[in-house]
Amino acid sequence: MRTPTDGRPIPTLVNDAIDDVKAILAHERALAQAEVRAAAIKAGIAAGLLAAATSLLSLTPIFLIVTVAEVFAEAGLSRWAAYLSTTGIVLLLAVLLAVIGVLVIRRISPPKRVVATTRETLTRTLAQLKTLGRPRGGDVPAAGS
Repeated sequence: MRTPTDGRPIPTLVNDAIDDVKAILAHERALAQAEVRAAAIKAGIAAGLLAAATSLLSLTPIFLIVTVAEVFAEAGLSRWAAYLSTTGIVLLLAVLLAVIGVLVIRRISPPKRVVATTRETLTRTLAQLKTLGRPRGGDVPAAGS
């Protein structure tokens, strides 16, 4: 009858098992690196495409403004008046957005509960520090020393 160790000593079997586990882990690591590398390449391509789309999208307001000015010119305004009125509309829009933004910022209030609990914690901590640092009986330092 054969033993479960096939006649090999236990330390040899343990070393073989450790070598097998190391080999398996090395192959798993290589597989993971390959998969991550492929995913990173796809993510890089996607980021580049999104950056290109954003660049093109950022040009859209310029084309829209020029189109509005040309529509005004086509409607009968002289070209300079059409572009001047379009510029005025854009400026008014910018001022309106800025005013709305300022109003929104003014309505933002500090976190009341956090401020209250922080003040309470600070007050308690300072009170505890005062009691700890208070000199005892005759330990009062003399003035000028």
